[in-house]
Amino acid sequence: ATWGLFDGTTIDGDTYAFPSGAKDWAGFANDNADLYPLSFPNGGTLTFTGAIPAGGVDVDLHFTFEANPYPANAPLFSTDTVTVTGATETTYVVAVPAQADQTFNSFLMYLETRDAGVIVKDVKVTPTAVVSEGELITNGTFENADIVGWDVFGVGSVSAVNTEAKTGSFSMELSAGSAQDAVAKAANLAAGVVEIGQKVTVSFDMKSTLTGVGGVVFAQFFYEKGTEGTSNGDGSLDGGLSPMPVTDTWANYSYTQTIGSDVEGGLSLQLKAGCGANDCSVDAYFDNVSVIVE
Repeated sequence: ATWGLFDGTTIDGDTYAFPSGAKDWAGFANDNADLYPLSFPNGGTLTFTGAIPAGGVDVDLHFTFEANPYPANAPLFSTDTVTVTGATETTYVVAVPAQADQTFNSFLMYLETRDAGVIVKDVKVTPTAVVSEGELITNGTFENADIVGWDVFGVGSVSAVNTEAKTGSFSMELSAGSAQDAVAKAANLAAGVVEIGQKVTVSFDMKSTLTGVGGVVFAQFFYEKGTEGTSNGDGSLDGGLSPMPVTDTWANYSYTQTIGSDVEGGLSLQLKAGCGANDCSVDAYFDNVSVIVE
């Protein structure tokens, strides 16, 4: 935030004051338009660095958020009062209560103590993100006899079949012949609501068959950046899961990792069956596919 004054307050560098001659409603208004609109559906925090100039007294202050600048300022709310004390610069943290279904385009600071200076720096407002947890895959058992929720690529085939299943009646089959790839991707899961530091467990059952040479099965896991089409993170599941062993019996695979880099675009699990130019065919079956975030 950057501050402008109104109705009698004063600013001297980083020192703010509320003189006795100022109007009762005098204060300081943020004039950084890039900050708006603000919303707090899950609450948030406000932090600032505060101190008292040498020889000064403690100063009480609070912050107010308005729908728009006065007079169309309702609805509005104010934070709890904070007492800034001592000459040592200190970080103060103020809770912002949840405000459902409301945005704010006016952010104000009010001093409650007159004729006393207070140093205020680095005011930051951080809405609390909605953090996703639980199962992110919406169609991992394929028991609805379809592959809704999966993006399909390549010139091979991807479909829900009832000829193979680890549990239930259906699985997803990826089938590729010579010089073909069949790809199914659960893309951008929990975009915007999953965060660095959360643990995620990817698991699935798989069986596959191969004729000829050059057939491969891959399971790849991506952290998606906010820029569409760009990924980072592991690019695979580290624990030997990319490429997968080709085995004609059902086996379970599971890997847990902590998200450690940009994940603004969400999480993506990509499954692939492919063949090179040699005579080849590969069929991979996946069941009980799961991506769980803690």
